[in-house]
Amino acid sequence: MTKIALQLLLAVFAVGAPLSGQDVGYYLNEMNTDPSIDTTFNRYIDSLWEQSNAGAIDTTSYREPVRSLRAYYDRHANEITGDKAELYAYFMLLKEEDYPPIIERFEAKRGEYDHRVLTTVGEIYRRAVVAHTGGNLSAVTARVDNLYASGTSETFRAWVQSYLGIPPGQRSPDFRMTDAAGRSYDLDALRGKVIVLDFWATWCPPCVAQLPHMKELNDKYRDEDFVLISVSRDSEPELWRDFLASHELPWPQVIDDETKEGNRRKSGTLTTLFGAGSLPKYVLIDKEGIVRYDSHRNDMQPVTAELIERYLR
Repeated sequence: MTKIALQLLLAVFAVGAPLSGQDVGYYLNEMNTDPSIDTTFNRYIDSLWEQSNAGAIDTTSYREPVRSLRAYYDRHANEITGDKAELYAYFMLLKEEDYPPIIERFEAKRGEYDHRVLTTVGEIYRRAVVAHTGGNLSAVTARVDNLYASGTSETFRAWVQSYLGIPPGQRSPDFRMTDAAGRSYDLDALRGKVIVLDFWATWCPPCVAQLPHMKELNDKYRDEDFVLISVSRDSEPELWRDFLASHELPWPQVIDDETKEGNRRKSGTLTTLFGAGSLPKYVLIDKEGIVRYDSHRNDMQPVTAELIERYLR
């Protein structure tokens, strides 16, 4: 395991450290490819994961493994396998739609780890559905919607909302941004245009893989009432600028005001407004400023030409 990867892994549950797609990617990849830390317990966690996905842990027996996983986290917080144990405990509860223990754990631990831990759990859940069923990921959003409805504390509901993003049909939050060329954009000035926001980062391989598709959309619709804006979650502007200089991305490129100090991350304004804690994320806003598409609610699929044309009419 590289030193950089290890630092990122240890950042996942550092006190107050916001999670990001970068942390998630390194976390999942490194735990799968190099389970060198506390290998015995790591194998135990993986066995629970496999049993849960296979249905071998039923609704009457899953709470004991959850207690075991959480007890391990309490002894090993901020260690890689401790973080993994905590995430799998959330996964099992979410899978069984057992919401009270999720809420209770949140209230007990909210000063210990970042409130967007559910973003990471959701990422693991989505990957599990793809790996084991190839099924419809709308089941994930349905469960999280129910979790949101089960909460009573405003802090808890805000935590869940950061995963859900903005439900289609609601007005977009007001935003202001400045691109790499110094041009400014805001919601009112863009009224009358279909807006696509592409949340990405240079360290996010799935995001980078979609850039050719984004370029095709821009080339096809740039002369119409349409604007594509890519919003980077890079916390190091120099790396972002170097990437732009070496790639042809001829549409507005914006970097969010995300910061990182040591192992602590603080999400940027736009990331927070649009619930883009997990990457990539795509949002379509119609000519009247109404959110019509959020990829986190649509099986993580990017915006298509057909969708854009529907709202250009």
